[in-house]
Amino acid sequence: MEPEKQKNYAPAITSTEIVEWENKFKQLVSPLVEYDVQDNGQSMKLYSGLSGIEANWSGTIMLKADNFIKWSFSLQNGAFVEAKFTIDLDNNELIGKLYDFFQQWRDNWSKMLSIPPTANSEGPDAAAIQESRTKGSIIKDHSERMKRLAGLY
Repeated sequence: MEPEKQKNYAPAITSTEIVEWENKFKQLVSPLVEYDVQDNGQSMKLYSGLSGIEANWSGTIMLKADNFIKWSFSLQNGAFVEAKFTIDLDNNELIGKLYDFFQQWRDNWSKMLSIPPTANSEGPDAAAIQESRTKGSIIKDHSERMKRLAGLY
């Protein structure tokens, strides 16, 4: 008997959630940011499937004198920056704020994406995921959680 293949799915993320993260970024890091559009048409992309969980988010912070900080967040690969700027106190603080924000973003999405899809559906039900996020439910049996993440059921 051939093993059942796991279906990859993109977890549901609402436009409201994305706007909340974008506004939080503007408030805590820099209001002068332009977000990149991911291949799903939004500024943030989520994934859960055979290769594990992943979330991507990126953009560019515009600085004075045509300088910039291009940043990219990934759950699996960390935070990256490509930058052209003068090393001064303001920009040093900005890099610190960017890293602090990355840690908050990473911790949030690591938790959210580890919530398994509903047992009777092929992909996640957006309402069920949103309800799980609201309730903050966590699977207490780690072996069951790992089997779900591995796609064994």
